Amino acid sequence: MATPCLDPKFENAIRGSYFPVCILANPQLSDFVLLDLAEGELAEAVQRHIQDKPRCFVGVAALGPKGEPRAALNFDLGQPEIDILSAAYLAHIDNRLSAMSSTPHARSTPRAN
Repeated sequence: MATPCLDPKFENAIRGSYFPVCILANPQLSDFVLLDLAEGELAEAVQRHIQDKPRCFVGVAALGPKGEPRAALNFDLGQPEIDILSAAYLAHIDNRLSAMSSTPHARSTPRAN
C-alpha cells in the first residue's frame, strides 16, 4: 500500500494550489485537524498531532488557481463530516488571510509547489 502523502492522487490535488492543508481525524471521523502544508514539513506536523491522540490521514484540500475547491480524500465522508470540514477550511483560510493582512511585508498567498 502506498504512503498516502506520496500517492499522486493527493499530490495532484494540491499541486499549484492555494491554502493547501492535510486533513487528519480521530478514528470515528468526528474530530478533524487541518495542517497547513504551506507552513513546513508535513511529517513533523503529523507526528506532533498524533502523539496525543490517535489520528488517521483523511486527505488533502486546497483552492485551485481559479479559486475552485480541490480535495482528495482517503475515506467516503457523509454530509455532516463534509459540512464540518468545509466550515473548518473556510475558517482556516480566513485566519491565514487575516494573518497575511496584518503582516506589513506579506507578498504572496501560501501556495503548494
